[in-house]
Parts: sequence; structure tokens; C-alpha cells
Amino acid sequence: MKYTVMIITAILFLFILPISVTAANQTKTDWLSYQQYKLKATIQTNINIAKTSTRARLEMLEARTSLFPQQTASQSILSITTQPPVAEKNHELAFKWYNPEEETLSYRIDAIVQTTPATAKIKTKVAFPPNIDREKFSLYLEPTELIDSDNHAIKEKAIELASGKDDLFDVVFTIANWVHQHINYNELLGKEVKKASWVLTYRQGTCDEFTSLFIALCRALGIPAKYISGIAYSNIISAFEMHAWASVYFPGYGWIPFDPTYGQFGYIDASHIVLKESHDAETKAIKLIWEGSGMEITASQPTVLAYLIETSGKRKSPIEIIPSILFKRTGFGSYNLVKATITNKNNFYVSEEISLAKPNEIELLDAQTKHILLKPNEEKQIFWRIKVKPDLERNAIYTFPLIIKSNLLSKQLEFKSAYKEPIYSLSTVNQHIPEQLLPKEGGATLQCIAEKQTLAVGESSLISCRLKNNNPFPIEQLQLCFDKECKTVSIQSGEEKVFPFIFSSKTAGEKDLTITASSEFFSKKIILTFTILDEPKIEIADLSYPEKVEYNTKFTISFTIKKLSYKNPSNVKIILKQNKYKKEWSLKKLETDKQMRISLKGSDLDPGTNHMSLIILYNGKQTGAQFTISLEKVTFFQRAALFLKKLTKAFSSVFG
Repeated sequence: MKYTVMIITAILFLFILPISVTAANQTKTDWLSYQQYKLKATIQTNINIAKTSTRARLEMLEARTSLFPQQTASQSILSITTQPPVAEKNHELAFKWYNPEEETLSYRIDAIVQTTPATAKIKTKVAFPPNIDREKFSLYLEPTELIDSDNHAIKEKAIELASGKDDLFDVVFTIANWVHQHINYNELLGKEVKKASWVLTYRQGTCDEFTSLFIALCRALGIPAKYISGIAYSNIISAFEMHAWASVYFPGYGWIPFDPTYGQFGYIDASHIVLKESHDAETKAIKLIWEGSGMEITASQPTVLAYLIETSGKRKSPIEIIPSILFKRTGFGSYNLVKATITNKNNFYVSEEISLAKPNEIELLDAQTKHILLKPNEEKQIFWRIKVKPDLERNAIYTFPLIIKSNLLSKQLEFKSAYKEPIYSLSTVNQHIPEQLLPKEGGATLQCIAEKQTLAVGESSLISCRLKNNNPFPIEQLQLCFDKECKTVSIQSGEEKVFPFIFSSKTAGEKDLTITASSEFFSKKIILTFTILDEPKIEIADLSYPEKVEYNTKFTISFTIKKLSYKNPSNVKIILKQNKYKKEWSLKKLETDKQMRISLKGSDLDPGTNHMSLIILYNGKQTGAQFTISLEKVTFFQRAALFLKKLTKAFSSVFG
């Protein structure tokens, strides 16, 4: 029998790495490839002026900002202009307007900045814990409102990450890498910056939260770290935007940059432009001072625009990569092993991001991108376990290209696969990985935590579900279901993913929410119970009273205080008003309907028609009922007694 053999070279779709950017002129620029970059950066802020009075006046308005390009070791300010003109005051730029009539004012800062990739060149081991003058660095060691490094969970995690380490760079690298891998970037989180302890619990945030948590973990170990506000190029929006990263103090070397959001540890790319350094994540960068009255004045968030002007001088890769593949030829459905031997060619520490690009016909069992720290002249190995998909064309021979890429270097290798070639098992591949680098067998875990489990009707709660695969193999086609909403996910060996959900309810009461994760090898169910509270509400029901009574008659006013809400009304005050006099009763909390019986006598009333008011106050609200009771057949002596009683009450109220 004759058949035709097809020769197929798989197409490799290269992914864009976080260091690749598109400048305003649509040129693809690598922000680490060149020695120098010249950029133009523009920062503009609007000031909104609203009158709150018909007599409003504004004689002078001054806006002071500390948010503008700074001179640093890796950043030179070639020129800076402002509109309107400005004078620098104590590291601030002050803009002034006199008798402005506009509803919106704005100021603009234009700067030509020359940057270089900021790379630490630490040649010797710096001991951990660091030997520093704690008083001198106290501002960058102490906890703040948002960087709550004194939080117990923060301290516990920091100690765990630093356990067994005595090299400061190794400790800080481990912290940055952990934050980068375990915190989920969520740009929908909102403008309010969350506390570091919140980020550790819910495992999500933007650059502000990534940086705050990283700094908190460092400070918890006695490592000085400061918060940097600036701008940087974002691949998410393909433009420059406001960004935050950190700077860590290394004794003998100074302040070293770490960007846990971008995965740049001990270096930052040249798109980072420093605008402000501070000890906390939310220090006010704009101050408004004015003379006048009847005005409400606010400043908007600054908008940024930046573009690349020119580059100069190519940089060389600080590392060498030697790629290899375990099996040159495999069958369909076979496992294989890619190895990268990474060598630091320098006499200083090097931190690198190493990634593997592969065709779609290849499944990846391990994380595609890995971060590695190399000591001076050190050599390390990185491994990726891969698998050829089993359902390929039987009469074809496939050539699969693979690319191993670092910040400044890429190396290609390939292997072939055909139907009748040997099929290698995962256990065979695992035998070629050093035991300390092999993921340990441990199943999978699912943990879900709600930001709050007591909510108002219509209020939302953020739920973070953390799924970790502790197996030496990936989990494919895993169904993750939140209530009735399901999504199919895959998770690599040793990988941890965080999935955010939003829960809310339109009705009050106890609500059980079921979250499940299931696949061929894994099944887990979590039930979270929420208490949904509505606005407290009370109603007066079953009001009963006699319409007519006599002087010696004993009678009862009865009613039910009905609890109409799920939430318990509190600080309940029951008031019975009779003409100018009143009686009060109090309840700390109304947990169920309560029947009330108020016993009175005819002698408690005035002759004729008595207008009665029943008022219930609770939680700043009020409900009530009005009715009348007539006191009839009052004799002369009874009237005299009532008059004296009334007179006694009047004297009592006047003289106490």
C-alpha cells in the first residue's frame, strides 16, 4: 500500500514580551535594547472650579505639584517647560492664577528626558538581614496606613519567603517574584488604593497594590523600601500611563529598582520615568491653595502622554543561553523536555526573565515565563516539560520550532514528530530534571475568600478564588463554577491562579453561594454563606384601644411592633404622647415582632377628647400612629383632681 508523507513545519506564533512596546510613531521598540533613550513626556492636570454660593468669589488660586520628572542616576532632564509659567518651591512646582473666571483651569508640564535602563551592578553578596542605621532609614522601614508591614499575615509571609536565605538580593528577588506570580492584575479594581494586607488576602490589584505589598514584605524583614510614582509604557493599553514601582536600599550600593508588576527585579526598563519618591502609596501630589469664599475646587487625576524621540547605543545581553531538547524525534502524544542553560557572563548579579515560545501543536506543562537570579559568573538550568498533541495528521512529519528568549537574547531549537516515532512518558521526562526542581506530587487546592460576607441589599462583595496545581502535570479543561456561571480553565504544574468574582443580592436573608472546581482528576466544592441586610423597617400593627373611658376606668392600649426587615432595627424608642405629656420605653434591639401593652387609667387623661400619638424611633427613622380617646362623665371633684394633677406636672417641669 502506498501513501504520501507530508512534511510540515509548525508555525511559531511569537508572543509579545512585556518589554516590547509600540511608540507613538508605530515603531516597535525594545525598552531594554539600547544604551540611551530620549523621550518627550507631557503631564496635564485639570482643576475644576464650582460655585457653592451666589456670593462666590475667587481672588487667587495656587496649585502645587510634586509630580514632575526628576533627575536620577538613570534619568537626565534635558529640558522642562510649563504652561502657565511656574517657579519651583521646595521640590514643588507652583502654578498661580489671579481672579480666574473659568470653570476649568489646567496646567501642563513638558519635559525632554534622557533615560537608560536602570540596572543594578551588585558585585558582592550583601548580607541578610542588612546592617543599616535604622534611625536613618526609619521613614522607609516603618508601616504606614496602606503599607501595613506590621500586619501579622504580612510578617508571616515575609518570614516564609526569606526562610533559610542570607543573601539580600536573593531575599528581595524572591519577594518580588512571589508578588509578580501570585497577585492577579485587575485593572477594574478601582481608583482607591488597597492596603498591602488586603492585597495579600485577595491576591489582586494594579501596580499600586503590587508595589505596596512588595514594600510591606520588605519592611517586615527590616529592608528599607520606598514607593516610586512615575510613568511607564504599558502593553495593556499600548501607551504610556501612570505607574508605580519600588526602590530597595542595598548597603554599599544604594537604592535599587524593583518593579513587581512588570517582573523587573533589580532593574527597570528605560520607559520608566521617575516623578516622585515617597514612603507611602497615597501621598498627595497636588495641593490646592486659594483665597476666596463659596467655592469648591478639585484637581483631576493627571493625564500623561509620552513618546520616543530617538535611541542610541545597542546593549549586549548579560547572559548566555544554551538551548537543548531531550528527544530529537518523538511520536504523537509524547512528552519531551526543553532545557536552557543560562550563564551570567558578568562579575555582578543578573536578574532575567526567560520565556519559551512554542507552536499551537505543543502543550506546555510548566509556566511559560520564568524569572532567574544569577550570582556573578553563575550558571543555572531552566526546564520546560512539553507534550505533542496526540491528534495530529498520521501521514505527516512535523518539525516544531521552539524559541527561548530573554530580555536581550533569543535562541531557537527544533525537534520532529511523526506517527510511528517513540512515545515517551511523563515519568521518563521527569527523570532528567534535578529532584529539587521537579514539582512535587500534592494534588490541587482551591481556596475562596470573600471581602465581606455581611452586605446590604444590592451591595457587592469581591470573592477571590485561589486555585493551585501541586501536581507534576497540568490540569486541563477544569470547570470552575461560581453559582450558575461557569468557565473552563487550565492550570500548569506548580502554577497558582486567582479568579475574581463579584457577588451581590437583590433580596435580604442568609444566602449560600456554591463554588465548584472539577476536572477528570480534581473536584472541590466551597460554600460561602452571606448575610444580606436590608434597611431596618418597623410597622405598627394591631393597634387596639377604647374610644371612650371614664375617670375610674382602667384600660389598655395594645399594639404590635412588627419587624418588616431582615436587619434588626436598633436603639428603638417607643413614645406615647398625650396632649403635652409623653411616656417613653426603649429597646436596644428588635429581633422579632414584639407585642406591647400599655396600662392606663381614665385619671391619666384630660376631660373630653385626648389626642394620642404613638411614635417609634429607630436607626434614624420614624413611624407612628395617631388616635383619640375621650374621657367622659367627669364630675366636678374629678375635674378638680385632674386640674391639681395637671398643675403639679407643670410645676414639676418648671422647677425640676
